[in-house]
Amino acid sequence: MALIRLFRFLQGSVGPLIVSLILLLASTGILLVQPWLIEYAIDSGIKTGSVTAIIWGAVGIIITAILAAALNMASGYTLIKSSQLMGYEMRNALYRKVMSFSFENLDRWRTGELMVRLNSDVNTIRMFVRMGMFMIVQSAIMIVGAVIAMYLKDAGLANIMAIFMPLTLLLFFIVATIIRPLFMKARTALDEMNNTLQENLAGAKVVRAFARQKQELGKFQVRNKNVYDISQNVGYKLSLFFPLFFLIAQLATVIVLWSGGSP
Repeated sequence: MALIRLFRFLQGSVGPLIVSLILLLASTGILLVQPWLIEYAIDSGIKTGSVTAIIWGAVGIIITAILAAALNMASGYTLIKSSQLMGYEMRNALYRKVMSFSFENLDRWRTGELMVRLNSDVNTIRMFVRMGMFMIVQSAIMIVGAVIAMYLKDAGLANIMAIFMPLTLLLFFIVATIIRPLFMKARTALDEMNNTLQENLAGAKVVRAFARQKQELGKFQVRNKNVYDISQNVGYKLSLFFPLFFLIAQLATVIVLWSGGSP
């Protein structure tokens, strides 16, 4: 539901967003052609010794790579425009919401927390639309296209890959379940650090008048260390799980090559 509410901020940039997705679809479709060109170069060129087939296969791979890169760049450009406009609309909406807060809400939300919501959180969401959505859509198209191509070419080898895909999805959901609470803790720690920073900067003269610089510095260092520790923990977890994804992918590739190459 939260993701659906997010997309209402993209209403003003529906046109560029649709264009970006169409370009991305075309780019991914062209990339899916490359394995067929490699197959042509190997089967019609290397096996038969035809230099012409090898050259045409290489030229086809280069042309498709250039076209895919150009379409990716165009898609990224239009998607940047959409994400920036979304960030603009979201900041305006959040600021209007803050300006309409009751006294109870103003007591509940401190200045540092509101600054994080208006700046850091909006930028995080904007980058998700800019990069995350781009990668999700491209990966989904690649997976569907690759599965169809595999079953058209060799159903037996495709069945092997079909075993590893659910394992990858299962690992992804496990990682998301473990990492999400850590991200929430990191955001809470960032809120506390920003609150301390805002209070000390706003009341810098008062802090200096009462000679509490050392105490406030120690307080900020505690908040900053908490952000550091939680962020480092998130980084360690991600550095542990991402190699597992690549391990599963490489293992699947080895098994497919072994099965396909066995007599």
